[in-house]
Amino acid sequence: MGGSDTYQDLVDSLNSASDGYGAGSSTATASIVDGRVVVTDDSGGSSRLSLSVISNNEGGGSLDFGDFTTLSEGRNREIAQGGDAEVLVDGAYYTRSTNVLSDVLTGVTLNLSATSLSGPSTVTVERDVDSIVSGIESFIKSFNAVSEFVLSQFNGVGA
Repeated sequence: MGGSDTYQDLVDSLNSASDGYGAGSSTATASIVDGRVVVTDDSGGSSRLSLSVISNNEGGGSLDFGDFTTLSEGRNREIAQGGDAEVLVDGAYYTRSTNVLSDVLTGVTLNLSATSLSGPSTVTVERDVDSIVSGIESFIKSFNAVSEFVLSQFNGVGA
């Protein structure tokens, strides 16, 4: 920047898409607000914005860059307002204010954890027949063991 450059020239340089805050994937925007140059991070959440000032003062003398302050910090942006959960199950729409749906399919709780931006998501719910059979077989083995124990206690009694 030269001695005849204006604040707007500085802002244009800072917003440059080739070597300024407009370059890269994490961008920022410089603007003039109330006579001050303000740089705002374009991403919500914690800012990784930084500023470096380099002086080429080969001629000597003193330089005054003024004060650098943070006008606001933190998470002051609302990306999107939350909305009700909406699902389509077997042709019927269900809308709930919570992301846990336990009244749509009998015996099934749906925990909605993300949205699908590429289209509908398909969820298949099936009975775990192997687990059911294993549980019944385990019950029968336990029942038979108790029955054999009881019969062994009465073996030869009253004869």
